[in-house]
Amino acid sequence: MSLKYQKVLAIAIFLTLARANAERSYTVNLVNAGENLFTFGMSKTDSPNDTTFDWWIKKSIDHGRTWRVVDSLKSNTVRQIPWVATTDSLGQIFVAGVAEFNGREMWTVRKSLDGGDSWKTVDVFSPTEDNWAFATAITTDSSDSIYVGGYARFDSPEGALKGIPWIIRKSTDHGKSWVTVDFYKIPDCEYPACTSQSHPTSLEVNSKGTIFGIGEFESFYATHKYSTFDFLRSSRDSGQTWNSIPALDEIPIDLKVGEDQSLYMISQTHMVPNQHRQWLVYRSEDEGASWETLDLFVDDVMDYFPHSLVLTSKTQLCVAGEARKDGYFHNILIRCSWDSGAHWASTFNFSPPKGWVTNVKMSKSLDDIIYVVMNEECYISGVGFVTPRFYSSSDFGKSWKEITGNL
Repeated sequence: MSLKYQKVLAIAIFLTLARANAERSYTVNLVNAGENLFTFGMSKTDSPNDTTFDWWIKKSIDHGRTWRVVDSLKSNTVRQIPWVATTDSLGQIFVAGVAEFNGREMWTVRKSLDGGDSWKTVDVFSPTEDNWAFATAITTDSSDSIYVGGYARFDSPEGALKGIPWIIRKSTDHGKSWVTVDFYKIPDCEYPACTSQSHPTSLEVNSKGTIFGIGEFESFYATHKYSTFDFLRSSRDSGQTWNSIPALDEIPIDLKVGEDQSLYMISQTHMVPNQHRQWLVYRSEDEGASWETLDLFVDDVMDYFPHSLVLTSKTQLCVAGEARKDGYFHNILIRCSWDSGAHWASTFNFSPPKGWVTNVKMSKSLDDIIYVVMNEECYISGVGFVTPRFYSSSDFGKSWKEITGNL
């Protein structure tokens, strides 16, 4: 069962305890698989010279009250980061991100057949032997085809950036084999006159089998001209051909397909001098050709950054994100609507006494509960501290309770 069909929301706030040269742990995301809950992320030493990360996955069988590590990849040379996850109708779990292969950072997909107790790598990918690749989005369709999106970095012999293309890979046999179905670079942007970068931030598939991906495309010209393109890419033939639809002049963050097959998207505005960034929620009833604004959250004091979107029913949706004041973290908030986006209320507001939060992710499961993942870092006299907290909601985000376990 893919994430978009599950029906529980959850919030976890992770504050990492760290001392000099101790291990620091960062939670990246959260996924529900059946009755089990998984959080995954990365850890590193507190040494300023350490740029490597180790990959880990933790499992809870009691709604987040207790956790145990079920997967771990360690490296002394590169980053290893699990980034996104999904499940299929057989209950198999897929986690994608970046991990080490022959000393390089490679696009990696790992899979569990036994409810997350054991894992194996099912895809390691990079377009050429001299670059690296990173998986950033994942989804499944009704026939259990798996789509993973991400990007790769191409460098010139002189070390200059030649481009970062948008890539989507597909498996039709539960991860046993993979093929690249989309490899996209901005047209009319060729090195050395121009270089570009792009990656999908979210992938979804509707009931008709149409695949949607959102992302931001940037191009840099030798004449110092700079431009951005915000696109929705879609395919109606299982990835054989693709169309690009210019989206909105904003940064697309997350995309979901509703029960009525409408597209729901959250985004934030670009940085503009003397203007505060806006938190936006949109709906499209024509597969991205046009968009209706459901929520525009802004004021004269804060910058708002939505991070994650969940749909709990045909009429209920919630968005989790953060507010910043003068460039610094201020608080986490969750805004929900129970009437298809006509009206919104801020139902959760967490402002740590010291420190900041770097990530906010929500997930849904089967027993009408909501969970969210965050990373809060706090320093006192130069020492980093973390206080784990885990929150849940059983009334579709209207109220929350803390159920902190052994995080």
